[in-house]
Amino acid sequence: MAAYVSIIMPAFNAAAYIRESIQSVLEQTYHDWDLIVVDDGSSDGTAEVVARFTDPRIRCVTRANGGQAAARNTGIRETGGPLIAFLDADDLWLPEKLARQIQALRETKADVVYCDGYVFFESGEPERSDFFAVVPGLKSGAEMLPLLYHHNRIATLSAIVTREAVEQAGLFDESRRYQNCEDYELWLRLARAACSFYGMTDKLMRYRRHAASTTHRDARLLEPMIEVVKKHSDAVSPQTARSRIRGLYRDLVTTFLAEANVRQAQRVMSEFACWDRASMVTRCQQILLRLAPARFAAISRWLLYPAEYRLTRWRNKFRSA
Repeated sequence: MAAYVSIIMPAFNAAAYIRESIQSVLEQTYHDWDLIVVDDGSSDGTAEVVARFTDPRIRCVTRANGGQAAARNTGIRETGGPLIAFLDADDLWLPEKLARQIQALRETKADVVYCDGYVFFESGEPERSDFFAVVPGLKSGAEMLPLLYHHNRIATLSAIVTREAVEQAGLFDESRRYQNCEDYELWLRLARAACSFYGMTDKLMRYRRHAASTTHRDARLLEPMIEVVKKHSDAVSPQTARSRIRGLYRDLVTTFLAEANVRQAQRVMSEFACWDRASMVTRCQQILLRLAPARFAAISRWLLYPAEYRLTRWRNKFRSA
């Protein structure tokens, strides 16, 4: 297998972090790569920071702001490597990341190889090593599809993908409705196209969480995720799709209520009710949110899972007695 890796790094106003991210690429023990930084309309000197690196394998492409999907597609079109890896401009790789994944690609012949890693917080919270839901081992697209539909198990910075698979799938969907979940949408399309996936339990990357992260607010992730799972709902059973979409809407409403943003919670609940017209429970939830938003989460649990919820409460009460 030809093992030249083209690394795509979209960057928007990333001057504060991008030097460290590029340095983590330079520190790779595997050296057969090029790095394309796609400056997506930055106004903070991101391109100037990149220009300080003199390694000929690194170059910067500038474009008008169009979002992460468009930036990644620009990077893919600017490179020719048979393998493609992704690293955002505020995240980090550990030095063995590429070397171990190239070896896994050679051994498994998978179309997508992804790994585990760490989440670190600028707020000072302890680093987490239990954040990513990697499915270890080799899985066919048919096996991976329901697992992915239930939960996005592949962090963008963890993945190496064959160019052939990405190009046949059609690159990232640049629609703004999927913004912040365009990677998830691509993984589902790759699974539907019968691509194979290999999950590594090796912790080879570090995902940064900070106030400017695109996924820092859950709502900014949940809204496009709902659109993604709706788009691919025809690939799973109606019961599976319904359960997944209901759960995401419930999480989004709860997120807005936790932020004391009742108006947005009501907007989402109305959208959910339009989608789930046949459900009496959903209609009751819509009314409940209007009348008693502070009690919405607790009462909804009784509406949605009355038997299960009560049984759990009774069991916990008995155990604590």
